[in-house]
Amino acid sequence: MEQLQRLARAKSVKLPAGYWVEWGGAFENQQRAMARLGVIVPLTIGLIFILLYTAFNSLRHATLIIANVPFAIIGGITVNNWLFVIILIAVILALVGAF
Repeated sequence: MEQLQRLARAKSVKLPAGYWVEWGGAFENQQRAMARLGVIVPLTIGLIFILLYTAFNSLRHATLIIANVPFAIIGGITVNNWLFVIILIAVILALVGAF
C-alpha cells in the first residue's frame, strides 16, 4: 500500500481529468486505529509499571516484569506467522491483552 501511495504522490500514475485517488475504507480505519494504539499502548504500559512499582515497592522487580513485554509480543507475532494469520487490529489488541 505504501508503494502505491508513493507512486501516486510522485505523479507517475497519470489519471484522466476529473479523477483522483483517495485512500479510504478499511485502510483508512486501520491507519486511524494504529495511530490511536501508538498513544494508548505506551501510556498503558507506563501505568502498569507504576502499579507494579507501588505493589512491589521495588524498581528492580517492576522493571524485570515490564522487560518481559517485548518477548511476549515477539512470541505472539511469531505464532501468528506460523499460523499464517494476517496482522489486523484484532490481533494487535489480542497481543496487548495477552501481556
